[in-house]
Amino acid sequence: MEKNVQLHKSVLVALVAAVLPQLATAQTGAADATSQTSAASTADVIAKLNAEGAILEARLRNATLQADIDRLMQKTPVAVQTPTVTATDGSAVAKIEDIHALSIGAFDGVYEARLQVSGEVVNVRKGDELQNGWKVVNIDDSAVTLVRGHEHKTLRV
Repeated sequence: MEKNVQLHKSVLVALVAAVLPQLATAQTGAADATSQTSAASTADVIAKLNAEGAILEARLRNATLQADIDRLMQKTPVAVQTPTVTATDGSAVAKIEDIHALSIGAFDGVYEARLQVSGEVVNVRKGDELQNGWKVVNIDDSAVTLVRGHEHKTLRV
């Protein structure tokens, strides 16, 4: 009987010796899988945060642009109707005092101005002629120059 116990002990020791490395490998594999899953989860979270950050930056740019537009629109003077002068041919001619520069902008080097002419807002470029005979001869960063016959007028923003 004592031999059987010894035999069982040696078989048990051999089994434990055979199983322990497999258990250690299985646990290491599980830990590696967990760390790989954790790394994948972290990468997914970072990617999601980057995408959300891009969306938030775009929203911020849009909000900033809208605020700039709103601020510029508040600077626009209220249209006030003033009497017009009638030319000898019976047509209505706006006095120069009825023309105001509201804003000036440029895109690809081409300037454009927004003018208020007798209460009406119009966009003009160099070379355009207003209905009242004034011609736009120059637009720069801060002023619009108009000519009608021998008259010159510079409108500043």
